[in-house]
Amino acid sequence: LPALERRVGARGCEMAVGCRAAALAARPAARRLMGVVFAALASTCVRGVPDTQCGFKLLSRRAARELFPSLQIRGWAYDVQLLALAQARGYRIASVPVAWRDVEGSKVTPLTP
Repeated sequence: LPALERRVGARGCEMAVGCRAAALAARPAARRLMGVVFAALASTCVRGVPDTQCGFKLLSRRAARELFPSLQIRGWAYDVQLLALAQARGYRIASVPVAWRDVEGSKVTPLTP
């Protein structure tokens, strides 16, 4: 969290998102494949954010107050809409490397709504 806090507010950055790039390579093959497919789809809406699904996100108060009420997607894919709205409104988004590990018992499947 401190790494994200340092980026929000620095040089006009309104949002910082975690990037699990180093840890994603160690995931099971099926999860990696789902991640690659989703990332390809998400990149059509959000540019320059390599890990839209990382749970680490920090927004400035101003950005949170403006963006969250505009969200229409509920559930695990809300991240893509949040990032797309932020980019459409001109907010600077920083990607920050984070330490992360996979936890058994995830409920994400190819058919998860």
